[in-house]
Amino acid sequence: MRAKRPVQIYLDENQSAALRALAEIKGISMSEIVRESIAKYIAESPIEHDPAMKIIDLGDSGKGDIAIKHDQYLADSYSSEAIPKKPLKANSPR
Repeated sequence: MRAKRPVQIYLDENQSAALRALAEIKGISMSEIVRESIAKYIAESPIEHDPAMKIIDLGDSGKGDIAIKHDQYLADSYSSEAIPKKPLKANSPR
């Protein structure tokens, strides 16, 4: 069994009464019904409809190991060699 994390939710009176009655009829806890309902909702929500998934495969780095070494590539892109530094002039705003 996976570890469970407590979550507080607010239900209106009708939802609460229906959940309590259903738990009693099924002989399981209200929490179990909520967990089952969430699992079913997630399973029925195709990930491809998630707007965040639209960023996948937008570009091509040309590197075959980007998923493994992404932190190193990001750090390299911010290295002092990658960003040319301009000398600051005296009395100039930054």
